[in-house]
Amino acid sequence: TGQKPGMPLLYARAERAGAPFESQRNLMTATRHLDGGSSVAADGSGQVFIAWHGNALDGPEGEQARRVWLARSADDGATFAAEVPISPAETGACGCCGLRIAASGSSVDVLYRAATQMVHRDIYALRSSDRGRTFAAHKIDEWEIGACPMSSMAIVPGRQTLYAWEHDGAVAFRGDEKRAVAPAPADTNDASARRKHPRLTVGKDGTVLMAWATGTGWNKGGAVGWQLFANGVPVGDAQAQDGLPVWSFPAVAAVDGRFVLLY
Repeated sequence: TGQKPGMPLLYARAERAGAPFESQRNLMTATRHLDGGSSVAADGSGQVFIAWHGNALDGPEGEQARRVWLARSADDGATFAAEVPISPAETGACGCCGLRIAASGSSVDVLYRAATQMVHRDIYALRSSDRGRTFAAHKIDEWEIGACPMSSMAIVPGRQTLYAWEHDGAVAFRGDEKRAVAPAPADTNDASARRKHPRLTVGKDGTVLMAWATGTGWNKGGAVGWQLFANGVPVGDAQAQDGLPVWSFPAVAAVDGRFVLLY
């Protein structure tokens, strides 16, 4: 019947603050099996980018055949070109893991988890310097596990783009020039101490706040943790607060010289 299997990726926009949203539309025209959500970014000059991972509509099934796809708009999101694959075909994409996209100037960055041979759940960074027309892939973390860890990640664009991800119960961040490497330790043998879903923000002085979820799982809430870093080095002790609801994770922002953490 020509119907696309699985959930659609629905998009809507409002032209100005306070205006009603336009009717939603499905951006998946050549892909299927949306999982792990999607991510949207804009560069401030009319370019809007939406990324997700899935299988080609006319291609094979499975995680090994999944790729990261990008739909790009040059008119503030009014119209989008058909999605194109931007990740290397051989890496696959981890089905339930969320990806992230960020844009700044002419640069577009995407972070995703691979599923090579179904056991290499490595983290890859995709970098474009031509506003999303072409991408180069770089592996930034290796993790061999024969299951989907249901993870998510974070990107902060800037003079040096920062990436954050999960690895076997710990969270870490690094810069795109292999500077500011700062893993956050965790007792990974204790399920209640395992850390997931890192989020990053950077203050005016370059101080980094990383937050994460602790002890969460399928249909299980937990706690929020956070840590300040200066030049990649922890400042003080990591902090924690109970009460993170089921299916939730923190959000962080730098506002007027202060850090804000929401959950």
